[in-house]
Amino acid sequence: NLSFQVTGENDSLLLTGHNGAGKSSIFRCLAGLWKIPTGEITKPMSKANKSSLSGDVFYLPQKPYNVIGTLVDQLTYPASAKEGDRLSADHIKNILAKVELGYLADRDGAFTEETNWEDALSLGEKQRLAIARLLHHKPKFAILDECTSGVAASMEKYLYLLLNEMNISYITISHRPILEGMHCKLLCIN
Repeated sequence: NLSFQVTGENDSLLLTGHNGAGKSSIFRCLAGLWKIPTGEITKPMSKANKSSLSGDVFYLPQKPYNVIGTLVDQLTYPASAKEGDRLSADHIKNILAKVELGYLADRDGAFTEETNWEDALSLGEKQRLAIARLLHHKPKFAILDECTSGVAASMEKYLYLLLNEMNISYITISHRPILEGMHCKLLCIN
């Protein structure tokens, strides 16, 4: 039997353990990608679409998904393209600057041309862009599976401080020791 809660603002849980212990399996179950044979997973539901895949809970895997499109499309995903029409360039630049990706807004065609961002960015840039996406959507809760593994330790700590500033509660799946200091609770799976 496993039970844990992330209950309110700035509450957090670090789920750690050796490779193959089942950490990412828990992520997939929390995201609803895998069914569990017994027991129950309860999580906040989005009032807008009665789903927990967007809205109040945001999921970030180790390898973020990048859509082919503009920089606005990257930031607003998984929302519809119409949401991007309401965003100012200054708003986008501000969010990108928070994760030290402001230079992406200066790329030719960043706001107008469809780009394959999967090929254009390093893993660390993709992960910081995913955090920018999280900051843009401002969910109450985030489930993070090794989502900062491609960034330096100092950047990783900084990104978690950003989540704390925004009062986002999170469950992190990781084996990086530096993250212990960024979480209220620790669960080690052996």
